[in-house]
Amino acid sequence: MPRFGFLSSAFIVQWNRANDSLDIVHPVPTQIPHPLIAIPGATLRAMSLTEASEFVGSRLVLLIPELRSEWVDDTTEPPTFNENPKA
Repeated sequence: MPRFGFLSSAFIVQWNRANDSLDIVHPVPTQIPHPLIAIPGATLRAMSLTEASEFVGSRLVLLIPELRSEWVDDTTEPPTFNENPKA
């Protein structure tokens, strides 16, 4: 079992119109009530469709234990996300 409690095999991905962001939230809001990841709309609009798809997809892969284990050793701290991959 991963030591990071926010990892799951299911997430809710939703557009948050009020905050102009794409939010990835835990499927059990009482466990983690705030978005795990909130990607600003401006960040996504600055990318091509391919770039935005890869950017969002990579964040989902890192949150799903079965996929994450292919690339990340969970004995280390979780990776940080660069909000703008062009930076």
